[in-house]
Amino acid sequence: MSLHPTVSGDVPTSTATVARAAFPQGNAYLRLRDHLGTIFTDAQFAPLVCTRCAPSCESEVCA
Repeated sequence: MSLHPTVSGDVPTSTATVARAAFPQGNAYLRLRDHLGTIFTDAQFAPLVCTRCAPSCESEVCA
């Protein structure tokens, strides 16, 4: 599995639509995200990722 860094902290429209459909009365985590916005950026986690090493386990095994 590979995640690519994102520049924007915006939630994709399709993701927001699915989340609202799944929780029509709302959800504590959705309200928290709506209230606080983006808390952490990808750049803050970049130093924690080793780009030279192999992953500790295969993605199929880790999932």
